[in-house]
Amino acid sequence: MTNTNPTSAIAGASGATTLGPQHGDERLREVFQGFVAGTFYQQMLKALRQTHGRPAYLHGGRAEEIFQARLDQHVAEDLAANSGRAFSDELFDAFARRL
Repeated sequence: MTNTNPTSAIAGASGATTLGPQHGDERLREVFQGFVAGTFYQQMLKALRQTHGRPAYLHGGRAEEIFQARLDQHVAEDLAANSGRAFSDELFDAFARRL
């Protein structure tokens, strides 16, 4: 997802300019879940990677860093799709009430 503004990303995914009565739309909830949970898990994995220093030997350099970033992104998306609903539902309900 290239759009960093969650409001416009969610509104764009639902095909609407405002959420209004469509806040219960399952597709909208799914996009919100992907954004919120994906961002959470991606930041969590990034922080986890920063706790470990580089090994003295056998470090793959920039190529390894790129691979790890892509792997972390894939893992974060998978976690968001499978278990992100646990905390994104409450945030979605609060978000929908505010709009």
